[in-house]
Amino acid sequence: MARKKKPWLFLCRCGPNIAEAIDLDRVASAIGSTMEVASVETHDILCSPDGQQWLQRRLRRGGLHPVVVAGCSPREHLETFRGVCREAGRNPHLLAMANIREQCGWVTPDRTAATDKAIRLVRAAIRRATLLEPLEEQQVDCNPDVLIIGSGVAGLQAARLLAGAGRHVILVERSPSIGGRGPRLADLYPEMECASCVLEGLLDEVLHHPLVEVLTCAELTRLAGAHGQFSATIRRAPRGVDEAACFGCPQCIEACPVSAPSELEEGLATRRAIYLSYPGALPNVPVVDRSTCLHFRGDPCDACARACPFGAIDLDQTETFVTREVGAVLVATGAELADLASTWGPDLPGVYTTMALERMLNSSGPTAGKVLLPDGRRPASVALVHCAGAPDGTRMGACSVVCCMAMAKYAQQLAQKLPETTIHELLWERSTPGKGYLEFASASRAAAHGRLKPIRLEPTERVSVEQARISQGSGAGSRRRRTTPNLVLRFRSGGKGPARRPLRVEMVVLAPPLSPSASTDRLAHLIGVEVGQGGFVLEPGPKVAPYQSSVDGILVAGCATGPKDIRAASAEGAAAAGRALSSLVPGRKLELEPYRAAIDPEHCSGCKTCVVVCPFGAVRFDPELRVAQVEQRLCQGCGSCAARCPVGVATAPGFTDGQLLAEIAGLLG
Repeated sequence: MARKKKPWLFLCRCGPNIAEAIDLDRVASAIGSTMEVASVETHDILCSPDGQQWLQRRLRRGGLHPVVVAGCSPREHLETFRGVCREAGRNPHLLAMANIREQCGWVTPDRTAATDKAIRLVRAAIRRATLLEPLEEQQVDCNPDVLIIGSGVAGLQAARLLAGAGRHVILVERSPSIGGRGPRLADLYPEMECASCVLEGLLDEVLHHPLVEVLTCAELTRLAGAHGQFSATIRRAPRGVDEAACFGCPQCIEACPVSAPSELEEGLATRRAIYLSYPGALPNVPVVDRSTCLHFRGDPCDACARACPFGAIDLDQTETFVTREVGAVLVATGAELADLASTWGPDLPGVYTTMALERMLNSSGPTAGKVLLPDGRRPASVALVHCAGAPDGTRMGACSVVCCMAMAKYAQQLAQKLPETTIHELLWERSTPGKGYLEFASASRAAAHGRLKPIRLEPTERVSVEQARISQGSGAGSRRRRTTPNLVLRFRSGGKGPARRPLRVEMVVLAPPLSPSASTDRLAHLIGVEVGQGGFVLEPGPKVAPYQSSVDGILVAGCATGPKDIRAASAEGAAAAGRALSSLVPGRKLELEPYRAAIDPEHCSGCKTCVVVCPFGAVRFDPELRVAQVEQRLCQGCGSCAARCPVGVATAPGFTDGQLLAEIAGLLG
């Protein structure tokens, strides 16, 4: 084996940033005296154009000396100095950096102590650089296609823009129809536009675009590979209806003898065992609910199949799996309303969530747009409770963004539909973060003509709702029994002051917080992205790159990262599409990660530990050779296999045990 050459050390003064905080002359003297380097040179600003040219001239002197740069953070200029190495005809991976600015000069006020730390960090980088091996850089073709998980507004907007730019899009939706929650609303604030009118064109364009493949009743089950070259396995659950043969007539639904609670109507109405998600749902193809269908519960019922004039009903359908190759993945899984049953107790007559009221106000809803109590009466008093959901009845810690504006919309609609009803609004704070939102909230209060009674709660104040007790003198047929409010809201003060008097009303509307989609946690674990507070997908750079997850090539948009309204979700979907378009250009090459793992086949025991821990699916087990092998195209150099290999035959080039131990020895020496 050829003898390793000593590194060349270059110190950067970084203007006054390092020069005033660290004695670089002492660093150069201490390192040079150890005879571990071939040369030591210093420059004022090494990253400047003049500094880069100065460094390049010195690197052209020849020889395979490794290079050590002591200056700022590698996160800022590692790629800069690698580029200088390339221009000088050197392997850019025979380079190590010592961060003596952020880790010494900026955090250690004593100049002597900062210099001592810098000497140790530089010595550690030199020891590691001595053992570096040249790594081969390769380029691969990228796949410009994009997989979108979730078909809410964010996913649909991204799909439309990507397809419009000529990219093939695979749109995966867990439910039987696309659109998410938006199309189920009646009106959209602040303009109070018809939701279906605003969104129908978007849904129709995406569904029928020749470059968009829509897979409903589907979910991702496996994702392998990396940015530019992902392989996705998708499971499609049986719908029970042949989408190609169905023409959307309702005869199968009308023939079904089964009734079940309707998810759309929030328990206020029923649906059949074969049903459409909502009126006007796309694709306009019903789905069979196997949990309630008699055919799947031991009964030979085939009423829907006999009623279908097109022979589209297929109750023998089974699940299928499809594989698609894509260059990027967009997670747009949306959010769901939190379940308030555990917080506010069992269902009470007259207590509704905002979505239940939404459906009641909708002309296509269970009450044809009328706001009614369970006994069919119009409520004389309504309480709108903001921020419902905290277990102790206090306000929610994290704002769900959309609730305040939704409540303003409902206050306006209730005032119009119930001109004699008193509306109480219970809120801790009001959030109006969008354009025209504050004006809309003010207009809603004005529309109530004094019948909207705001109750501003203290931060520690608690609210609970319970069934009101009716006095014994109020018989079943008495007028007093029919008109007495049956619900009571109780207030508990978190401080020393007296609690408010209980509030008696006939209807309570709770605004539950938005929680991540039920599939978010499973999906995040499957594709390797991080989740943050509240269970939403984490964006490492939410200010400058809100569309980027913790994994390169996996994008995020909409409520997958936190609560948002339709306007914000649409904007994020467009941003994510733009990122995919700019990073996956047909014909352009992508850099293949040079720090690809390697497994020694002669000493591999075949335990498959590396196969299990690889987050990119890059390690495969060869059943004939009985050894693990790394598919270099998919490896991202994370080092998981090397760290977990029980016999040490998996290695991570650039971060071998020898290199890391040498670096540690340099720090301690």
